[in-house]
Parts: sequence; structure tokens; C-alpha cells
Amino acid sequence: MSDEDYWKNAFGDGFNTFKLRSSWGQAGNLTALEQTDRLSEYFPVNVGGLDGLVPSSKRGNENVKPERQDEFEIGFDASFVNGRIGLEFTYYNQKITDLLLNEVLAPSTGFTNQFSNVGEMKNNGVEVLVRAAAIKNESFTWDVTATLTTNDNEVTSTGGDGNILILDGSFATSAVIEGESLGVFYRQFYARDENGNITLDENGRPSTGTTEDGNNRKVIGDPNPDWFGSLINEFSYRNFNLRLQLDAVQGYDVFNWNRRLLDNTLFGGGPQAGEELLGNLPKGYGRSQGGIFEEFVEDGSFVKLREFSLSYDWQPKNWGSVENIRISFVGRNLISWDSYSGWDPETNTPGQSNGVRGFDFAAVPIPATYQLGISMSF
Repeated sequence: MSDEDYWKNAFGDGFNTFKLRSSWGQAGNLTALEQTDRLSEYFPVNVGGLDGLVPSSKRGNENVKPERQDEFEIGFDASFVNGRIGLEFTYYNQKITDLLLNEVLAPSTGFTNQFSNVGEMKNNGVEVLVRAAAIKNESFTWDVTATLTTNDNEVTSTGGDGNILILDGSFATSAVIEGESLGVFYRQFYARDENGNITLDENGRPSTGTTEDGNNRKVIGDPNPDWFGSLINEFSYRNFNLRLQLDAVQGYDVFNWNRRLLDNTLFGGGPQAGEELLGNLPKGYGRSQGGIFEEFVEDGSFVKLREFSLSYDWQPKNWGSVENIRISFVGRNLISWDSYSGWDPETNTPGQSNGVRGFDFAAVPIPATYQLGISMSF
């Protein structure tokens, strides 16, 4: 639109570029399945000198079919003040049918899990990117880049009236529930009084609460962030260059399995056991607490100094063919501002699972690294 005469006459150089864009598409996805996951496998065994076959714990599903993703996007690109400021904005709306997940089966089936098309899901949100040349002169420049992404995820159908699916590999903790985000933590919670305070039984120990319909489970956490973004500042003064990058992820929960296994008497020790031995907590407190999974859900929101880099370029004289020598120092993952009690809230023990997420279970934290380098150009 900014190429039109009426736009140039109305805004001049103050509003240089404005482009509208939109797209729509459909795609199928069957990549979550391994080569033989559609079939039930049998493995050879030898018992008493006789050959036999043992079935796999995973049941094949010949009727499984690809997910279908239907997505619509609309947005614009704009620049202002002779291109010194740039803005990109996108709104997206994605619908997924025949959602493909690995669900837990009842032991009576003879199997433990199976890939199935379990329902429908939607994602919608915005993506914003802002670039600005805050200062620009012969000796000093300052460039700023900021990004912000939001995503509202909701499972819209689970293939049945109120059907709740427990995801395999989640220790019966992550669930697919209609009206909730994918993989929410669905477990036991504290019994509380009308003021929201945890109630204790006659022995001074906490107990599991129940919902109005008598269920001792409810949604106790969500590993899906409300938003995430980054802020990058790049400074250049003569031959010096400085880069600072901050990353933020906000509004999501982490399930701290380390605390559940190591901090109480449920698995044989930990700080809670010491508190009970000292008489600061009643006997059996940790065992009761270990069965109330709400205790181990923590806020995983963080802001990190993702990268700090400083470099100096030197153009030596009379060094033959050497044109430039760059000396640089780079540090990554240097500081994390968070309230998480574990090592690092940026963790996901199950790996790249699209359903089981937000678990911290003996995970190695992202390391802080430091790098000193010298490079030469000829």
C-alpha cells in the first residue's frame, strides 16, 4: 500500500512502508509415528529350548491417520522514520483435527499404550517483532530488536463426552482434557478450607482434596507458556562491538519430580525426613505430602541473560596480508532470574514430546558457557 501515490501524499517520509499479507494452508502430519507403530510387534524368545513370541507392550493401530492442520494468518510489515523503525505483526489461527497422541491403555487390554487420533485442538496468538536503529552516527550505533509471541492452546474435543486421556510417559500426570491446554498436569491436590488454606487432619498431616463431583484429581498446572519473547541490544563504538540478549518465558508451570523423589520420606530420605526426626513435622507428614502432587508444581517463568558478547576489531599495519584481527569474548546462559527451586526452569525431561512437557526429572541444567576467541582475516 505504501507504494501508492495517495499513501506517499498522506504520510511522506514518516510512514515509509506498509505491506499487508495473509496466508492459508492445510498440512498433514504423521511424523510422530515410527515405521512399525501402526502394527503390533512380536519378539522372539526361547523358553525351555522352545521358540516362542512375546507381544510388545505397545498396541498397533492400523486405523491411525495423519493429523490435519488448517491454519490462517494475517499481518503487516511497516517501517517508519526513513526506515529507522520496523514493525512486523502476525495473527494466526490454527485448527488441528485427528490429533495424534500416544495414549495410555487399560492393563486389561494386554498392552500399555497406543498411538491414536484422539480429538481436535486449536492454537491462536500473535507474533510481534520490532527493530529500531535508536542511535546511528559515524562513531556510535545502537540497534534494538524485540520479539513477543503469545499462544492460546486449547483441546476442543477428545472424541467423547468428558473423555480424559492420560498421556503415556507422564507417570499418569499429563492429560488431554477438553477445554484445557494440551498436556496439563492432572493430579491430586490439597484439601483446603473456605479461605484457601491447607487443612490438616487430626495427626497434623495434609490430605488430598476432592472436587464437587467427588474426584480427587483436577488440573493443578499448565506447562504451556502465556508468552515468550526476547530483547537484543547491539552497540558499536568505533572498533568495539557489544551484544546483549535477554530471553523471557512467562506464565507456565514446571513439575519438579526431583523434589517429590528426594525431599521427603516417600522414597527414603531428604529434608522432610530430617524435619520429622527433629520433631518439627509430625511423623508421616512427608509420606502424606508425597501423594499430593500439587505440592511439586512450581512457577517456571524466567528471564535469562542468554548472551553477552564483546569484540574488538584491529586492523594492523605492516602485517603483510593480514587485514583484520578480531578478539572476542562470548558468554551464554549467564544469569537466570526466576523463582524456581530447582537448578533450571528451562527444562523438559521428556524431550520433544508434543504432549508430555514441563517435567524436571534428573535433568542436566543448561550450562553457562564462556568462549574467548581470536580470528584473523586475510
